[in-house]
Amino acid sequence: MVVALVKFVRTPSTPSNKWQARVRLARDIAEKTPPDVRVGAFWPDGLAQFSGRPVIPLDGIAGSPDYFRDYVRSGSELEYLVRGQAYLSIRLPNDVDNHLRSTRTPASWTKVGQIRLRELEDVKKETVSARTFGPSGEGWYLVRLSPEDR
Repeated sequence: MVVALVKFVRTPSTPSNKWQARVRLARDIAEKTPPDVRVGAFWPDGLAQFSGRPVIPLDGIAGSPDYFRDYVRSGSELEYLVRGQAYLSIRLPNDVDNHLRSTRTPASWTKVGQIRLRELEDVKKETVSARTFGPSGEGWYLVRLSPEDR
């Protein structure tokens, strides 16, 4: 019993690959984006902590009632983010280009960001950083969103 307890205490804990990739993406935010640019995320948790930048919670958790009413309910969260140039941190099942071509609808409401990114029109989407952890390219992506010239 004592041997098992000692082994348990001495075994270091390592975060999963997906969370290590998320921390690396947060550091990419700090290195690859201008300090005054808007960065949004549907699950912003540690991104602000590890990037040292403000991160806009696009899921409305910390948003104002007006933001929730005007953008989240209407499904236009990314339109709020894209005013000029902005960046989006998002978890995708594969790379951005393949995701945008896909017609599959994510089964879970927690994947709403994936749907919104695909629905966003008249906006150029450019991958700035990809921190993958799955064999199909699943990972955390930093995407630059810029209005397209019409």
